[in-house]
Amino acid sequence: RIVPIKGQIVTLSAPRPLNVMLRGGGVYLASRADGRVDAGATSERGIQDLQIDPAAIDGLCAKAGALAPDLSRAWPIASRVGVRPGSPDHAPILGASALGARVFLAAATHRNGVLLAPLLADVVADGIIGESQAGDWLDALSAGRFHT
Repeated sequence: RIVPIKGQIVTLSAPRPLNVMLRGGGVYLASRADGRVDAGATSERGIQDLQIDPAAIDGLCAKAGALAPDLSRAWPIASRVGVRPGSPDHAPILGASALGARVFLAAATHRNGVLLAPLLADVVADGIIGESQAGDWLDALSAGRFHT
């Protein structure tokens, strides 16, 4: 049930450093240590090719300029593309797999993998050693939720 989700991001020149992270209007803006700004990201469900789409990059640039007017004068320096794993309901898949109780899953975190990693690791570890507090999370996020 894991589906590919293509995402594209563009790095922009910045006339002035952006000292905050901004999110709105279908884009997020994150400053880099060198003063450039990352604008991202597209989210194209069911697409797994790694081709950069110039129209998508142009769209991100326009959204960045609308959110932070200084960036309307910025130019794209680089763009990147990747494919993330997602689930049909956008929630991660956790818990014992169909391969048996000794094979645990922590998958399909979509764009939140880095943010969710510590929490998911704790829940899976607690589930492996049988801690009861993990049960509710593991039941709710089990791959079995897709078998109705």
